[in-house]
Amino acid sequence: MKRILIVDNDEPARTALAALLRDEGYEIDEATTEIEAMQLVERRIPDLVVSDLCAPDCFCVGLLHWIKEHHPHLDVIIVTAFGSIDCVVKTIKMGALNYVMKPVNNGKFLEIVREALHRREGGMKSLRRVNEPYCYLVDEVVGVSRSMEQVLKTALRVTDVDSGILIRGESGTGKELIARILHNRSTHRRNREFVAINCAAIPGEILESELFGSVRGAFTGATQTRKGLIEVADGGTLFMDEIGDTSPQFQSKLLRVIQEKEIRRVGDTASRSVDVRIVAATNRDLKKMIGEGTFREDLYYRLSVIDIIVPPLRETSSPSWTTFSRTSTAGSAPGSRESPRRPWRSSWPTPGPETSGSCGTAWRGPLCCRATRCSSPRTSRWPSSTTSGSRRRTGTMRSSP
Repeated sequence: MKRILIVDNDEPARTALAALLRDEGYEIDEATTEIEAMQLVERRIPDLVVSDLCAPDCFCVGLLHWIKEHHPHLDVIIVTAFGSIDCVVKTIKMGALNYVMKPVNNGKFLEIVREALHRREGGMKSLRRVNEPYCYLVDEVVGVSRSMEQVLKTALRVTDVDSGILIRGESGTGKELIARILHNRSTHRRNREFVAINCAAIPGEILESELFGSVRGAFTGATQTRKGLIEVADGGTLFMDEIGDTSPQFQSKLLRVIQEKEIRRVGDTASRSVDVRIVAATNRDLKKMIGEGTFREDLYYRLSVIDIIVPPLRETSSPSWTTFSRTSTAGSAPGSRESPRRPWRSSWPTPGPETSGSCGTAWRGPLCCRATRCSSPRTSRWPSSTTSGSRRRTGTMRSSP
């Protein structure tokens, strides 16, 4: 039976939550202070903590900080009567899994609790093996290294956050893979559309009609009314890659969509309400662009409430893993055991495509798709052709220290 710790100094509210969860079959521990809650956690680690944020100035986040420092895998749901977005963002950045506003909607609260407990059981499946301390599988993505472990954990914590999420990283590091995790693990958006668009690949005058849609006769060639991608993604997630390549004029229109939650098709006079979460990504320095006047500062802060940085492969902090090239290297034939490569030591400008070509697998920076097998850092085996080509044999390659 799952055990949940409820922390709230308001006895009626705490008792009501405890009764609700007991009726669902959970074991409940109750605490009125942070000190009492810490003692209960030390005595017996619960499966989930539900903590009240009892002040609008965030004075009661000490428990959250302590849990994330001493029990980082223990999820915390914040219950608060204060709607300050800054306070909510602060708790999310500190590691809170989700938040619920008072008065609590029982149905939504129970759904969040069930999702949190399910996430604890199988949200991040470890692929750890001997000498591979950081190898994790999330959906179809494998993250290798300490830095990618943190990226994946951050993504899993903010899957139900509807505020702007900005994913930063070089081209080929797997930003869209992270965006798909955010969508697929969302409790209320995963059953709707995930729509991705590369803003740099579409001319500015066409980008607007692609996203907002158009009515018949709005421009030459508009022979019928059509929905834009924002409407297609209504209720789901819109992933906007290369957001830094958009024009200031388009940025002002996107800002209105975020603020007013409505769009107007090109050539139309009526507005339409939309409920879409926008996840943006870029490989450019947006703060520098703000200083140059090419990117709107107000849009930047709307998009980057949650900031996720995907590191390139060459900057991976932990060289405790390696992959080996199945393609030709200098002076060696394809499939030979010579010249093993450690891709994180290379200064490739676009690590994902370069590594994919070098390793013959689907590596994207410190990410790879599920089909890629995380081989042991000590040995790696694959079939390679003999010099005569008459049969295949298995070769064993050992990585250099």
